[in-house]
Amino acid sequence: TNIVLAPVALQPGMGGFLFRPLALAVTFAMFSSFLLSRTFVPMMCAKFLPDEHRHGVRPTAALGSSSHGHGPSAPKTFFGRIHHRIEHFLDNATRTYQHLLALALRHRLAVLSGVFSLFLAALSLIPFIGREFFPQVDAGQITVYLRAPSNMRLDATEKRVAQFEHFIKSVIPAEEMEMIVSELGLDPDWSAAYTANSGQQDTVVRIQLKEERSKSAQEYAADLRRAFAETTHFADLRVSFDTGGLVSNALNNGASSPIDIQVFGGSRRACLELAKQIRNRVATVRGVVDARVLQRLDAPYLFINVNRAKAAELGLSPADVINQAVAAMNSSISINRNFWVDTKTGNQYFVAVQYPEFPSMNINDLLNIEARGTHQGTPIKLSEVASFERRDGAVEISHDSLIPVFNVQMNLEGRDIGHAGAEIKQALKGLKTPPGLHWETKIDETSKQEITKLTKDLHNGQEPPAGMHWERGRDGVVKLVKDAQGDAVISEGIRWQMRGEYERMNESFVNLALGLAGAAVLVYLLQVALFRSWVGPFIIMFTVPLGLIGVLTMLLVTRTTLNVQSQMGFIFLVGIAVNNGVLLVEFANKQRKAGRTVKEAIIAAAGIRFRPILMTFLATFLDLIPMAIGWERGSEANVPLARAVVGGLLTSTCLTFFVVPILYTLLIKEGPEQELDLEAELADSPSPALAVPASPSAAEAPSHCPARI
Repeated sequence: TNIVLAPVALQPGMGGFLFRPLALAVTFAMFSSFLLSRTFVPMMCAKFLPDEHRHGVRPTAALGSSSHGHGPSAPKTFFGRIHHRIEHFLDNATRTYQHLLALALRHRLAVLSGVFSLFLAALSLIPFIGREFFPQVDAGQITVYLRAPSNMRLDATEKRVAQFEHFIKSVIPAEEMEMIVSELGLDPDWSAAYTANSGQQDTVVRIQLKEERSKSAQEYAADLRRAFAETTHFADLRVSFDTGGLVSNALNNGASSPIDIQVFGGSRRACLELAKQIRNRVATVRGVVDARVLQRLDAPYLFINVNRAKAAELGLSPADVINQAVAAMNSSISINRNFWVDTKTGNQYFVAVQYPEFPSMNINDLLNIEARGTHQGTPIKLSEVASFERRDGAVEISHDSLIPVFNVQMNLEGRDIGHAGAEIKQALKGLKTPPGLHWETKIDETSKQEITKLTKDLHNGQEPPAGMHWERGRDGVVKLVKDAQGDAVISEGIRWQMRGEYERMNESFVNLALGLAGAAVLVYLLQVALFRSWVGPFIIMFTVPLGLIGVLTMLLVTRTTLNVQSQMGFIFLVGIAVNNGVLLVEFANKQRKAGRTVKEAIIAAAGIRFRPILMTFLATFLDLIPMAIGWERGSEANVPLARAVVGGLLTSTCLTFFVVPILYTLLIKEGPEQELDLEAELADSPSPALAVPASPSAAEAPSHCPARI
């Protein structure tokens, strides 16, 4: 088991971050258990178990003798009767199993063909099983990202948020909701790095549900989403719902959406147009909700144009002019932070210059304020050295590795990330181009005079006519560009890629698959060293795919997704399944050394090892049943792991009882293997002088004959 967990603990990426503590905990637990089984358990057995031979007590009847009436009479105590019935049941189960095993050994090829067909059928279930990075957890919290028009003031946003809060209370019953906390706007400080808001038009609404509720957070989010779409009063607002909670946000680097498509490589307007086209296409994919472009270019800005020459004549620098304008509209604290420390209390107080609040201030009022600088004596009006211009600009600018990007984010409802992501890629397949080109583009049949005029207008700072799509190339030449369908502006340098939880899921799946392959190789090599054979460990490793049959079937029947948790459960199952195979093959090898044939040895080993294997199966199976059911809310994270182990144990344990004996009789030969085992036993003799090579006729001697010394 420790070797199986070693690659998992050492794997890079998010998978190692998630499972390294679990792997280390299990490793130390197994190590301490091994020490106790070799020290404490034998001591307790010697102390408390009865010594029947020493005290002259008659040995216990043979297996199954009590069922024929020849064994000891049934105990009279309550627990004794229960123990007697359990023993009677296990005896009957062992005899039934031995009868079925004998029947399977007479039809070995038919049984192996059936098992192989089950394995292929299980593999065919993979396309029907959902895939996601981490299972959805009902954290009892819904985070709503509310976006108003970019030109909305903070007070107007506050009124809309109050209306939205009343809307939430009309959908979620008051007795199932604990509180609503709304975070409006953006503080121009370091705290802006810790909020999703990009301006005074954005709001984060956090809904905390009570522990006792009739619906999960995901179900309430779906109800809110449908009710919001039917409310015409909120037509100017855009919302997205996040129910992942703290764990999901941490695994997704704080992103609020599981799928994030980044557009980069061109001008802002070209990237925005492409991002809008991607948004429109992915919105048609089943299960995709809240599709939106995160960045916007419609924020109203007031640009200050400073007449530098005249300002210099009057002793003003451009910074003096700008600071006067900003202080008039806000406060000097936003451009120059001064604070005073009270020596008595130690409190810090900001010291700033602020004009009286004038909510109805307009540009003319702003131009009439006095501008004064360090090297300027006579105050002048701001209109003499500056002019103001209204223009639209970016609400926020995002970078990824210093590259400006536009993000198309979306949530999922009733759909797993794996299938939805594959369908999204298929929907965006039309945007791809033949090898060697970034985008399939075509230049409109526009006259050179029109292009020349457009270039001249852009050079003079004039905007092109409405509806005209243009893009400036790297060489400065203006091109009118459209895509093959003519519904979006696409530059030849723009690219897009899928990021977010979808990317992390694919990365973690690859790492876990490599970890599983490495674990299988390490387990096989360890068994080769212990068994001194290549065939025996090869038979044992066949128990691994037997567990995959139950894992995939259980995930499909219970509608559980294939995620990192369920994959981790299969990795745990590898160690358990291999242990069962080791018990059978190791004991069969001992029976062969005792002189039995291959078939007799494996039948005897299967009958004797039936109880230990069954005990291991029941102990693990019954222990994981409550976790697999998932009684409590918030336990969804561990449910896939438990269900994978439970399903794999059912098929692995049942099929191991038949597949391993059949393979043992097919791959293990009678004569040569016995001779090699005898020579290996002699080589392990504590006295090298007594280990004499076997005679040439040793192969003809019976396998139970002692070695000649």
